[in-house]
Amino acid sequence: MYSHFFILVLIFVSTILNATVICEPKTKYSNTFYVSPDGKDNWLKTQGSRLAPWRTINFAVSQIPDGSKLIVKPGIYKESIRFKRAFKKGILILSEYNYQAKLTNNQRIVAFSGLASNVTLSGFEITHTDEHASPLLIQIDGGGTD
Repeated sequence: MYSHFFILVLIFVSTILNATVICEPKTKYSNTFYVSPDGKDNWLKTQGSRLAPWRTINFAVSQIPDGSKLIVKPGIYKESIRFKRAFKKGILILSEYNYQAKLTNNQRIVAFSGLASNVTLSGFEITHTDEHASPLLIQIDGGGTD
């Protein structure tokens, strides 16, 4: 009786350990940067930090190195984000709280062009500002990889 219980516990623990290894994310992000509607877009070394975030996602994307995570604080971001470069290690652009960061514009909101690749967007609400907007929200155009 005890041997059956022990075998079941061993199988359960083995399954949990295997699932943990399988579900582990591939990319380890080496740097974390921040964007906030109250931030400032400039090239100071302290800019992009939690205490001194950038104001726009588009500017931040042009500044962050490959292999970085960009955390976007809650708010409304009226901008068009353009990805033009390849990120070999990848970047993660993450809403700090799911669907509390809203990307909005009357034109394309997110565009991937040229060699743009390895970009992950997560947790955003993406909408046009009104009914007269361009028909595109997200555009993928060109010879990107991966």
